[in-house]
Amino acid sequence: MRGAKPAVTNRQPHGTSRRQRTQPLRVLYCITDTDVGGAERFLLRLLRHFPKGAVAPEVVSLLPAGRLANQIRSLGVPVTSLNMSRVRSLAALAKLRNLLLHKDWDLVHSILVHGNLAARFARWSLPRTPLISSVRVAERGKSWQRRAEQLTWRMSDAVVAVSEAVATFLRRAGVARHRIHVIPNSVDTTEVRNARAVPRTEIGVANDAPLILFVGRLHRQKGLDLLLHALAVLHHSLPHAVLAVAGDGPERPRLARLAVELGVADHVRWLGWQPNPLGLMKTADVLAAPSRWEGMPNVILEAMAAGTPVVGTAVEGITELLRPGRGVLVPPDDPTGLAEALRHLLGDAHRRSQIAAEAMQYVRSYPPEQEAERYVELYRLIVTASS
Repeated sequence: MRGAKPAVTNRQPHGTSRRQRTQPLRVLYCITDTDVGGAERFLLRLLRHFPKGAVAPEVVSLLPAGRLANQIRSLGVPVTSLNMSRVRSLAALAKLRNLLLHKDWDLVHSILVHGNLAARFARWSLPRTPLISSVRVAERGKSWQRRAEQLTWRMSDAVVAVSEAVATFLRRAGVARHRIHVIPNSVDTTEVRNARAVPRTEIGVANDAPLILFVGRLHRQKGLDLLLHALAVLHHSLPHAVLAVAGDGPERPRLARLAVELGVADHVRWLGWQPNPLGLMKTADVLAAPSRWEGMPNVILEAMAAGTPVVGTAVEGITELLRPGRGVLVPPDDPTGLAEALRHLLGDAHRRSQIAAEAMQYVRSYPPEQEAERYVELYRLIVTASS
């Protein structure tokens, strides 16, 4: 399910069957940082669920060690931080190239825009080291990022898209079809199952108040401003509805002012960054995902696994997750339509239960072990092809 599996050939990496069948692949993961975010949690999930003995991983982070670095190290995976003060510093290229030179890597797997660009330039003179880049969002934001990615696609042997929509975005951006491999995100349902529901009293919400949850970075991409406008509309019919915001980011001051201007400030709970929002998902009636653009949001998968129905915008990745029966889709940039969808769902407990059941069945059909196995298949395919 969720995209075609990469084909596997009979040729052996580096010309030997021994490396493929009895020794793990030495993989260096190059990521922008190891703080808590969707891409960083993806890497942690992947490292946890690789088949035993398949991969010998190491991680290099461009920025100083973040909050997930110790969790990665606890798995026995070395983490090197290049301690850059700015992600565009050219000094990282030399440091990263030294890492590539001093070990016999089978593969480099880069993640996030800056990680992708640094890995591509660092291995410029090391063409025998295969490189896979991950693209997790159909980026419509900074034009310099889009342009830099477009100019350097050919330096990657393969590009992984997390959804069919991101694959389409890549093809339109000029990436050759044969370089693109779709491997969607999974979710660790065991972790979700073990999460404790947060009592509403802990976040200042009455037990009988309709509770909407937003989880994400406070950035224009995520569309929290649209959700605040929708909350103002929703209050005409559900005046006691509360919005809990779990996240932080550069837009927080502006968004807090907007809540005041719209007259909904008393109905918004600014919870800040949350290390584990799963407990909040189990408490909320609905998760709202009003993104303007996406890839395949982990937060939606987690909500689906937690049994929390989702209202999301019909943008990349979200449309693939919230198929009919698994959630509710609304047009992007449409606060009125978002408010109406929330009103209908909050007023229909039976429909919320039906959506939750179908969504939970869907995420359980694609466990993290299957996602990890598909990456191992792709690694072997690319290493074989470049030997």
